[in-house]
Amino acid sequence: RVNLLSEFCPNNPALLGLNVGAGIHVKLRLRRSNRDWDFYPFDQVLDTMLHELCHNTHGPHNASFCKLWDELRKECEELMSKGITGTGEGFDLLGRRLGGFSRHPPLSSLRQTASAAAENRARLGSLSPSGPKRLGGDSTIRDALSPIQADAMAAERRL
Repeated sequence: RVNLLSEFCPNNPALLGLNVGAGIHVKLRLRRSNRDWDFYPFDQVLDTMLHELCHNTHGPHNASFCKLWDELRKECEELMSKGITGTGEGFDLLGRRLGGFSRHPPLSSLRQTASAAAENRARLGSLSPSGPKRLGGDSTIRDALSPIQADAMAAERRL
């Protein structure tokens, strides 16, 4: 359970999600840093949400956390492949566009979009890869650093 789900835009561009108080408040980055109209792909936001849900049960990123994350990914993929995307409560309500404009796309358009997304997932083989995955950034800088330098760089980022 999550009491409050909201969008956030932290200063750290690599931070994609945050779980406060084991589900009291989950925050997700939906837009790329400094680009208000450039949203992250749905699959990446969904995977981040599943990641944050795992923090309701497991705080640290250990083997139990990764196992639960893989289980949630598998369950989510199975439900989506069956066309089950919600219960009619909560997130299934009509959306509201930021800035106050309401927009309700036609049902045929939603079905077409959902069908295209399902075909894309089937073509790719799954919603997301299993196992631990570092979100954000790339490893080119990290590969060039010694372990001591990488630790120092991580400590500086945390400060």
